Amino acid sequence: MGRTRRARVAVTAAAMVLCAGALGACGDDDDGATTSAATTTAGSPAVSDVQRRSADAGTKAGEDAGEPQQAPADKKVGFLQIVQGIESADRVALQIEKASKALGWDYVLCDAAGDPAKMAACGTSLLSQDVDVIFTTIGDASTIASAMRTARKRDIPVIDVSGEAQGFDANYAPDDKTIGDLLADDLAKRLDPLKDEKVKIAVSAFPQPFAQKRTASLESLVADNDHLEIAATASVDPTNVIEGSKKSATDQLTQNPDLKAFWIDFDTAGQAIGQLVRSRYAGKEFPDRPLVATFHADHGTVKLMRSGAIDVVADVAYDASSWVGVDQLLQHWTRDAPLSQERAPEYPGAGDLYTYQIIDGDNLPADGEYATPEIDAEAYFMAKWKAEFGL
Repeated sequence: MGRTRRARVAVTAAAMVLCAGALGACGDDDDGATTSAATTTAGSPAVSDVQRRSADAGTKAGEDAGEPQQAPADKKVGFLQIVQGIESADRVALQIEKASKALGWDYVLCDAAGDPAKMAACGTSLLSQDVDVIFTTIGDASTIASAMRTARKRDIPVIDVSGEAQGFDANYAPDDKTIGDLLADDLAKRLDPLKDEKVKIAVSAFPQPFAQKRTASLESLVADNDHLEIAATASVDPTNVIEGSKKSATDQLTQNPDLKAFWIDFDTAGQAIGQLVRSRYAGKEFPDRPLVATFHADHGTVKLMRSGAIDVVADVAYDASSWVGVDQLLQHWTRDAPLSQERAPEYPGAGDLYTYQIIDGDNLPADGEYATPEIDAEAYFMAKWKAEFGL
């Protein structure tokens, strides 16, 4: 999985859920098996234990960080949002806002609505509001080249979070190759009963580096399996994700009525195409309708999975990146530490913060909950900052 990090991959994770609050209590959990890079452990811990263990590790990390520091005050955090109103993007921004407010910092968001011209305008607008840092989800710094130059002249970091990105001062995100490989391998197993025929797959591709990494995993899978074929590929319009994705998928089905699967490398497009497939094939299940595979067990996705619109997702708590980004900023401002150039820096007592797992109808989180990671990032960093900065 690259470097020496211990990326956790849960292949048949238990159907456990995150509780509200950093150390909230939970109900009963189902048993499951978690596969890491080195070991397999039966019986995943209860959610409250995950959060308690995460907080304990964070406390120790904060105590071991060195001489306690005073967290900087009077900071303003800017967030340049790729598309406000889509669940995954809002989930990332919410964690930046939550962490910022916990530290007593101001927070301001600018919505680019998926439009590169608006991304550039948002970069300029945030700088004009005297932000001390810009976090973003836009994926490619070239769209805000002018703002990047100005920010660097002013020593204002610009940090992309949640997905692999290019050209920023730092980028914190899960490994999109790992999550892509996980879903591709799972998809191959689900399509294996059809291997006596040519199995056609339609791809919905989002024009960002993180999504391209994921779909590269599918392309590698198809290259190694003669019975699989990518029969159609459509690009997602970031300015019209929902209706544009439905229209593209409709066209793909019209041109390839024998499609057996949809691979959607962006979660919101996956929600849209799942709804379309459910409507078009009412009452039918795979293999009597195309299988729908996408990413992230977000709240809307889980509801669609429960209704039979989406079959499987590869999940990771990508919003842990928000907490990593704010912690790296704190270290930079209080200890003069350079921003880590590792996409997924390891932390004491936690290691790699990302838990990769397959979620399907057998292990869905409850509505309004997220799948349980091995480390709860919020609990870890809040405890770390309390010990390290007196938060």
